[in-house]
Amino acid sequence: MESIFQALCGVLFLIGVAFGFNYEEISVYVCIYLWPALCCIMIAAVLIAAIYNWIKKMSFWTILNLMASSSVAIWFFKLTNQFYDHYEFLEVEPYEMVHYQFVTCQNDLIAIADRVGMTYAEVNIYIYCYLFAAIALFTWLWFEITYPKKWIINRLWRRE
Repeated sequence: MESIFQALCGVLFLIGVAFGFNYEEISVYVCIYLWPALCCIMIAAVLIAAIYNWIKKMSFWTILNLMASSSVAIWFFKLTNQFYDHYEFLEVEPYEMVHYQFVTCQNDLIAIADRVGMTYAEVNIYIYCYLFAAIALFTWLWFEITYPKKWIINRLWRRE
């Protein structure tokens, strides 16, 4: 687990070097800003698909799907909003904000690791790799359910 964490840190560092950021800056931009935003975009895409499907054909299934999609989207957007509010430091100078966000996130992850009996590296991997993959898989499956006639998996198996 530690070697995977070191490899991911190395990838973040290389991305930071490519864009002219140090490790703290790229960690904040990717892990605090980009990661939750990507999750929100994926869930918003499913919600938009559910709304489009509902407008196209009003049925019990589309209404149920729209209600479930909107409930998940609202819950996730509220959770993400709380996440962003937690790491926003308006009283800090702009050049120090990234450092404080990085340290606060690191302290939060250390506290989570202590609470669940894991290491900091394991918590990082579970949150930023496994949780993101689970959200992406859940969103993809939900999209497949939302568009039952246009399943991506069916198009992969049938090459017409």
